[in-house]
Amino acid sequence: MRIAVVLLFLANVILELAALAFLPANVAIHFGPDGSPDGWGPSYVNALVMVGINVMVFLMTWLSPQLMRPSASKWVNLPNKDYWLRPDVVEETKKRLTRFMCGFGAALLAFLFVVSALSILANLSTPVRLNLRVFIPAFVAFMVFTMGWLVAMFRAFRVPKSAQTPAR
Repeated sequence: MRIAVVLLFLANVILELAALAFLPANVAIHFGPDGSPDGWGPSYVNALVMVGINVMVFLMTWLSPQLMRPSASKWVNLPNKDYWLRPDVVEETKKRLTRFMCGFGAALLAFLFVVSALSILANLSTPVRLNLRVFIPAFVAFMVFTMGWLVAMFRAFRVPKSAQTPAR
């Protein structure tokens, strides 16, 4: 999954930089609920913002497990962190968190690729208009994925029954 994250990140950056070659100097950078543009700006600013967002998503995905330390547990938002940040299980925690973050990062980068491609196509059309027939299903699919990801993450970070102490 880490390879998918790297490939999707590179695809997003290449798409944004390549689009600079054929987009007009001023592009729609925001679209209203009907798909019509309601914000405009220089194409290079749009590319910089999108590349910046992709860099942040990539770094969040790639580095978050490595930033986790038991000594900094107050900075870690993880279900049942008192168990999962114990020194004897922290390596397993990092492995699980890496899998989850790579899965989410890949999904987010794929969604950002779709959004960028739709924005580029919208700016090349006359009149400029975002294709909501593609955007809305992509957005709904990403939201459904996110909800499933959250449920799976909470389930994966339950305290194992073997580690639970019986109630007295």
